[in-house]
Amino acid sequence: MALRTICFPRCALRAAARKSATVAGQRHRLRRTAFAYIDRRLAATRRLADFQVFERLFSLWHALHIPLIAMLLLAGIVHVIVVHLY
Repeated sequence: MALRTICFPRCALRAAARKSATVAGQRHRLRRTAFAYIDRRLAATRRLADFQVFERLFSLWHALHIPLIAMLLLAGIVHVIVVHLY
């Protein structure tokens, strides 16, 4: 998969350079630009995958802490009532 990703821009630029003198003259600049774009795109995809992991972790944290907040609130109410009754 990675080899195909790397080979595609090179092969496409090589084919375009054969057809156009302008592309042939700017081939190295176009190659750098293409690979910079690919690097940015892959980095953005990795950040998105990381975000999805953190979103799942927050969901689990939320599922744990909502019942704990309810228990704390109930314990506080019971505490106040018992202190006033004593």
